[in-house]
Parts: sequence; C-alpha cells; structure tokens
Amino acid sequence: METFTYGSAEMQRWNFPAWPDCVQAADDSAVGHGRKRTLKIKYMKVKILCLLLFVFVACGQQKKSKNEVPEKDTIQTKINFRELEDKTIFEGDTLNGKVKTIIENSYGGYSDSSDVIYTFDEYGLQVRRQGFGQDIFKCYEANKVIKSSICLVSNGKEYRRIEYLYDERRNLIKRIYIDLPNERYNYSDSTITQYFYNNKNKLIEQREDRKTIKYQYDEYSDCVIEEKYYGDFLREKIENKYINHRLVETLSWKWFEGFGYYTKNIYNYNEDGTLKSIIHYTSGTKEFSKEKSGTTFYYYTYDNENRLVKFQEINKIYKKTITYSDFDEKGNWQLKNTNDNGRKSEIKRIFDYFDK
Repeated sequence: METFTYGSAEMQRWNFPAWPDCVQAADDSAVGHGRKRTLKIKYMKVKILCLLLFVFVACGQQKKSKNEVPEKDTIQTKINFRELEDKTIFEGDTLNGKVKTIIENSYGGYSDSSDVIYTFDEYGLQVRRQGFGQDIFKCYEANKVIKSSICLVSNGKEYRRIEYLYDERRNLIKRIYIDLPNERYNYSDSTITQYFYNNKNKLIEQREDRKTIKYQYDEYSDCVIEEKYYGDFLREKIENKYINHRLVETLSWKWFEGFGYYTKNIYNYNEDGTLKSIIHYTSGTKEFSKEKSGTTFYYYTYDNENRLVKFQEINKIYKKTITYSDFDEKGNWQLKNTNDNGRKSEIKRIFDYFDK
C-alpha cells in the first residue's frame, strides 16, 4: 500500500480538510483555553474519521500498478506448497505417508537386477542408501543435510564425503565435495561449490571452479533468466516466461562444438494445474519453423485420483513410454515399466511405513 503524508498533494486530491484556522488561532492565543480544548477535540475527531475514510477508499479503489504481485493460481499453489506433515521427500518426489524403508529392485534396461534399500527417519528425511556397491549415510541438523558419507560395501571404508554449510538464513552457501584416499587413489581432492543470494533469499549465483551460473528474477520473484558461463565465456542462456507464477515457455541458446543452437519449450496444463504436455523445439536459429526445427512431444497422463500413470516422449525417430501402476494404500506406485525405444526395463518398490 502506498503511504501519503497529511497535507500532501495526494491527500488533497481526496479533499481532506485542512486544520481549521479557528483552532490554529486558539493555539496562538493565551486566552480561551476551554474553548480551544473543545475545538481541538472536535476537529481531531474529524481528522481521524477522514483519515480512516481515506485509507478505506484508497485500498478499495486503487488500481493495480505494474509492480503489484499478481494473484497466485490457487491450484498451482496447492500443488507447489502442499502440506508435508504426512509426506516423505524422496529423489525429488513427494511420497505419501511417513516412509520407513523402500526396497527398490530394477530389471532389464541398462542395468542388471539389483536391490537398493533406502532408509528414512521419522521426519521423512533419507538417512541411508544401500546399493550399487555403496553405503551412503546422511547427517542432518534442523532438517538440513550437513554431511553425506559414501562408503565402499567391500571394506566399509569412507572414500567420498560431501559437506554442506548454511548461512544464518538457512540458505546453502557452500557444498564441499571431497574425494578421500582409498584403495584406488592415494591422494585426496575436493571441489567447492558456492551459492549467493539476494535480500529475498533467492539464489542469484552459483560458482564451481571456472563454472558460474547466474539467475535473474522479475518483480514477482520468478526466475526469468539463467546464464551459464565458463570463465567469462557465455555458454548457455535460458529465458523463462510465466503466467501467474506458472512456467509456460522457455527459450534457450547454447554453444556446442563451435556452433550455437536454440531450443524452446511450451508448457501446457490441465484445468487442475497438473502438467499436461511439453512441446520441445530445436533449431539453428531463433526461427522455429517446421522445416528447420525438430520437435519432441512430452505427454503426462493422470488417473481419477490425480496420480501420474503414464509419461511419453515422442519425436520422429524416438519413442519412450513410462507407466506407473500397482499403487499401495498410501497412493505410492510400486511398479514402473519403461519402454525406451524398444528397450524394456522394470522397477519394483516395496514400502514400509512408520505407522504400520
């Protein structure tokens, strides 16, 4: 809300009464103290009532300015900021219920059959992963991961560690990736990634050695530009467009093997706010004509309980389909089938919950 000073031109536009001359004269006089006090009280009341009326009218009738934050899409807000009291965050996904363990088995595809066991604490945080010859432990402080230790299953020794540092606003400011001496390498090495934020706690820069990523935001705090540098050389630029904080289009330029090329994504949504499809275009120029650009379609299908059951990626020479099925009583899928252009694979999951 804008702030106005009593007697300013903006308040005069609302025909606010000036302080009456009779009251000012009474203030300057040494006589008539009773009458002065009565008049001051009377006109103080008028002043207060007029001020309240001004605030009410100004708030109710003021037109939206170009800097006003648009009203958020209620459906999209519900999806993005859903309550996590009975949820578990897993591999970037949100699972229903407080999961204790997940046993995941993969068949076919690009890997042999193997079991991976994920363990969570009562707060829904993943604390351990066993599989692929590794045993990974994660430590937390105030629900923020502060260290990951990666050990070899063969001898139980830690050979890699990741440490996380935060500022007083609980923003991640440093990630230290450490390779420790082990049976393969007799020396240690580390990579440090630093993160920088603006006064709204929005990430504006990420640095790792000579690699830098910079982020720019509009007045509504939506990320509209992302730039990736190697040294001072710009290697990739991404521009995002939104409607009510919902991403609807991305346009990117990337330098690759001596040439620059463009990609564009168009995002389409269902009425309930879930993602329906993405149309992906590639071109050597900004002109995405049918003759000069390749097109890939991504489709998302949901059941009547709003659960994702099918994903498809289709272009002229490639087709990939992923289906999710066998949902348990919490609504989490237990079977995932993938057909990657003819190469088939399957993942089965078994859940154990804290409330069982």
